[in-house]
Amino acid sequence: QSDITAVIETLGIEASQVHKESFPSWQKNLFAARLLAHVGDWGEKMHALYSTVSTSHELTLDKRLQIVIEHAERTTPNDLTRAENILGQYDLSSQDISPSTRAYGRAILSNIKRRRGDKKAKYPMNIALELLQQEDFQEEVRHKVQHYYALLIHQEVAEQVHGLSRDPLSNEI
Repeated sequence: QSDITAVIETLGIEASQVHKESFPSWQKNLFAARLLAHVGDWGEKMHALYSTVSTSHELTLDKRLQIVIEHAERTTPNDLTRAENILGQYDLSSQDISPSTRAYGRAILSNIKRRRGDKKAKYPMNIALELLQQEDFQEEVRHKVQHYYALLIHQEVAEQVHGLSRDPLSNEI
């Protein structure tokens, strides 16, 4: 609690203005983790807060997995291995989680693989796109999946163009 109070006070809000009982502990921890990620503090404290929230029994499995996926997404730019390990702890194909969470998780996994240069990055994305076509998703999830799909396509095209620049006689695209 003192860590969260310190974070709140760094925002210029007096801790006495925040009613500690008004939010469950998982919400306070999630707020603190998001704030640390937002300001670029990718240290162990941020990861510990996300991990604490993602194991909270106050949340449904689906909500916990959404938090895990968010954690992996925010970790990806700084530590691909850690991001992949975060996602690897869960079964993204489980029928116990919502199709939107499965699609979002697959899109993030695809992005991690894409950033590693893995040619199989399109496979988790294909599953995400199939789920997107089958279900009525919230606009935010649809947008995120499409965003990561666009990044994947962009990289594939860039690699093809780069290949052409090395072999100017090739007509393949």
